[in-house]
Order: sequence, then structure tokens, then C-alpha cells
Amino acid sequence: MEHGLKGVAPAPSTDFHLRGSKESENQDATLASGCLAALKDAFSRHDRAGALGAKTLYPDTGHIQHAGGYLELPRMAGLHHGHHEPERKGEFDEECEVEFVTGAAMALRSAALREVGLFNEVFSPGYYEDVDLCDRLRAGGWSVLFIPSARVTHHESSSFADRHLRLRIAHRNRYVYALPRFGDAAFADAFLVAERAHLESGASFDEIRAVSGAAIEVLAGLPQVATQRMADGGETDDLCATARRVLTEVRGVCNT
Repeated sequence: MEHGLKGVAPAPSTDFHLRGSKESENQDATLASGCLAALKDAFSRHDRAGALGAKTLYPDTGHIQHAGGYLELPRMAGLHHGHHEPERKGEFDEECEVEFVTGAAMALRSAALREVGLFNEVFSPGYYEDVDLCDRLRAGGWSVLFIPSARVTHHESSSFADRHLRLRIAHRNRYVYALPRFGDAAFADAFLVAERAHLESGASFDEIRAVSGAAIEVLAGLPQVATQRMADGGETDDLCATARRVLTEVRGVCNT
């Protein structure tokens, strides 16, 4: 395991690492026959591919869980192409570049990791660490590709049996991921408007409770969290002030 990368195992006889397989510490994904071969082939054809993502399926229904990911702006919500859709011939069957691939089953080129670094531990124990890493790969000139011929079955969120805890961590890490963007006042305002609209338009009690708890946790961790997210070591005072304003208002919406 190179550089002590938690949850990422080197695939046999390759120069890439696979996250999500039973060879790693995350044991809720099962690789279909030929998955590793498909990933190795894709790396050989795309020499600037830094991360590859498999077509990830639900174990019971066979419906699609992930066929590449994208961000819903300005809330910075990580969403999955094909999520919960039945698998149909000709749909989500083409290799393509995507914004991110899920950490449930991703292959990472060793050379790319040496350039851009590993998963940021500020996102531990999970959620958005994969999005952040894919951002850094793309910023470094590496591509992020969805490879449908590589297939994986994944028991979604089995690492987090407590639903409230899972929701709180997911929202906490969405806020942590969005934090550097709060340096742009216009973006921070747009984020707050969209977050308020989401919470007031039918969010469940469980989600509102989780959002409130997530905001409290991030607020309590400022400015340390901001420092961990600012890779360039830039000034964080104004960033933290904006984050406090946004997240305090989010909590106010949750409490109304």
C-alpha cells in the first residue's frame, strides 16, 4: 500500500491503486469478472488518466448506482449520473470524462497521486474526499474517466449503518468541500440562497436535523478546517468570517 493510503489497495501487477475492492479496507464493493482487466486496459489507452470509475450497481435490483459524478451548483451537492435508473442497453455504456468518480470503486494512477497528493483527511471518515481528489487531478492536467466495461456491485452506505450519522457526515463534508469557494462573496450568497430554498421546499425532518448538526460541527472546527482545505496556505480570516455567516444562517433556517 503506497504512502499508507487508507482504503486503497494496489491492484496486482499494475501501476495503479484500486479503492473499494475487497483487497482494500473498504469491503462493501464486489468486482465483476474482468473489472481489473478493463481498468488496466483503460489506463493503457489513456496515458493522462489519473482516475477511473467503474459502473457501480445496486446488489439487489441491479439498478445503476453510479455512472460518473457531477456537482449540482451552487449547493456543491455531489450527484451520480444514472442514479437508481434500471440498466438499459445503450445507456451509460460509453467511456467519457466526468467531474468525479465515486470512491466506492475507483482506480488511481500512482504517478498522478505522487503529483497531486492523496485523499485529504479532513473528509474522514468519508464523503467528498473522492470529489476533492478528482478536482485536484483535473487541475493538475490528469483526466477523470467513467469506464462502463468495469463493473462493480456496491452495498451503498453499508459503512454507515446509522442513517442520521451518515446524513450528518455527508452534509458536514459538503460544507467542508465548499469552504474554499466562500472566499467569493457572490458564490457564498448564491450558496446560501440555494441551501435555504432546498431546506424550505420539503427537506425531511431527518435531513434538516442532520444539516443543523453538520453546520454546528464545521463552525466548531473553524479555522482549523479552513486551513486544511486551503492547499495554497492562503489567508483564512475572511473565509472563516463568511463561512460563519453562511452556516449560522443555515442553522437559523433549520431551527425555524
